[in-house]
Amino acid sequence: MQNFKRKITYFYEHHNGNVGSTAGFMKLEIRGDKVKIIINIQEPLGVSYKGADLYLYHEAGDHLSAVKVDDVESIDGVLTYQNRTDWQNIFRTERDLYTFDGVAVVYHDAHYYIGDFTDKDRTGYQLTKKEKKPIIAQMIPEFVDEEEKDESVSLREIVGVATVPAKVEVASISEVSIDEHEVEKATHEIADVEENKMVSDISKLTKPQDSIQRKEESAPPSIDTICKDCPYQKKRQQQHAEENALEQMLETYPKLQMYGVADLFDCVRIHPRDIGKLDMRNWKLGVNSFLTHNFYTYQYLLLGKMRFDDGKFRYILGVPGVYSNREKYLANMFGFDQFIPIKQTGVKTGEFGYWIVEVMPSL
Repeated sequence: MQNFKRKITYFYEHHNGNVGSTAGFMKLEIRGDKVKIIINIQEPLGVSYKGADLYLYHEAGDHLSAVKVDDVESIDGVLTYQNRTDWQNIFRTERDLYTFDGVAVVYHDAHYYIGDFTDKDRTGYQLTKKEKKPIIAQMIPEFVDEEEKDESVSLREIVGVATVPAKVEVASISEVSIDEHEVEKATHEIADVEENKMVSDISKLTKPQDSIQRKEESAPPSIDTICKDCPYQKKRQQQHAEENALEQMLETYPKLQMYGVADLFDCVRIHPRDIGKLDMRNWKLGVNSFLTHNFYTYQYLLLGKMRFDDGKFRYILGVPGVYSNREKYLANMFGFDQFIPIKQTGVKTGEFGYWIVEVMPSL
């Protein structure tokens, strides 16, 4: 049987800095790899908008960092939305549902609705919108060099055949008549253009830069060139990639602010599958029973840095939990022997915090 979860989140209206009462709801139904999203918001009287924008957000310090993922339609005074997407790559954001803190339905910067997954009061949090990272395939046409556009000559333009829109049915080949002499003439003209371009490129290469290029070619090869395919070089490149991945995660993943804990810093929220991006010595944590049990309770893990007693910082992984003797016994049994409470009250029992284990960096 597929894993099934259901959650209902209520929306609150935010208008000119004021927070109103409940305005609607959102229902999330997770079944297997998919999540079904249903939104229903009752609009106030007199609103003339034809729709709104759908954003996912996560808390980033004193504001909410939001990315637009879709549009919400307004039908007879009700904002309605229904869709199904992959919760592990929700709306193709390359992030899973649990790395976000809520949903915003936005008319404009001064009028929107907030639906927080944890029902946290978002009064005073500014909604900062950003665009979703475009898909590479959609970006390719935007990076065509202007000079290449000018120099490229298509056969259709030379012959003089009109451009046919993609949606218009084109006549069969037997119905199209093309003057063979015109085609031959166009072919020669294209060859001339390519030949002139080649001559121009060769003339650029025959300038004084040739001496620099010959000097570089005569220089002895570097150790990276000699050992390009040797096991040592491959291992060094792998370790460098792992180190970059760790730091990149700390820079780009959703931030976790540790206001009451001075020893924890640069903390971000991660998913158990992100452990696979770390050094392979940490991979066993991905199947740690204590870690996985607490993840399904709190829906996130902590990755960050911690200042130890020797004054030096090291990378750590934190599992959220509430301190108790039973929890301590289980945590220690699975390798999490240190608990960092969020509030320094002097009494750990009943306090929320993180069970810490050190993350092994690349050798």
